Amino acid sequence: MFHRTRNGAERWLVPLSIGALACTLPVVALASTNTTSLEHEVVLSELESPWDTAFLDDGTMFFTEKCKGLSVRPPSGEINALLGMGDTEGYDSTADDLFCEGQAGMMGVAVDPAFDENRRIYVYSTSNTSDPHTNRLMRFVVNEDLTVVSERTDIVDDVPYKMAESDHPFGRPGAYNGGRVRFDPDGELLYLTTGDNHNSEVPRRLSAA
Repeated sequence: MFHRTRNGAERWLVPLSIGALACTLPVVALASTNTTSLEHEVVLSELESPWDTAFLDDGTMFFTEKCKGLSVRPPSGEINALLGMGDTEGYDSTADDLFCEGQAGMMGVAVDPAFDENRRIYVYSTSNTSDPHTNRLMRFVVNEDLTVVSERTDIVDDVPYKMAESDHPFGRPGAYNGGRVRFDPDGELLYLTTGDNHNSEVPRRLSAA
């Protein structure tokens, strides 16, 4: 499934099956990995279903919580809650159409390679704007203080969402609903992975817009 949009330069958005993507990654023999010298630092805790992160060069971290929304942690360490889901409280703004159910909700986030110039980020979330509901890739502009997102643009608005319960294991609405957003190393391609909704045809759909 290819989607093209104009974002300064022309970009192609290519949703891939998460399973198919995983098959292309090298297998790492974790059992033989020496981890004795690894160190870690907890920078955030008590999050609710944290889903994805995206970083600026200075360490600023955008992150999503599946049933809450999009937030950002600047290097100074404070948390700015930017965009909430539906009736979520404590965010600078909320989007009434975004919701959380099953494995669906606010998922992937990516920073535009030209963020310093255009202040753009990309967020993938489930929306009830249409019926049946869908998943949407949205673009936002972040202000200089990292406290507000604005200028929402829905770039891809038709990624399928599972509306009805089925007899599959974990077959309730919103099941097998996933998605991450990543730019390629050259910053020319924006990739969107999708869940299969218990339907193997969904992530292999070749419709174009």
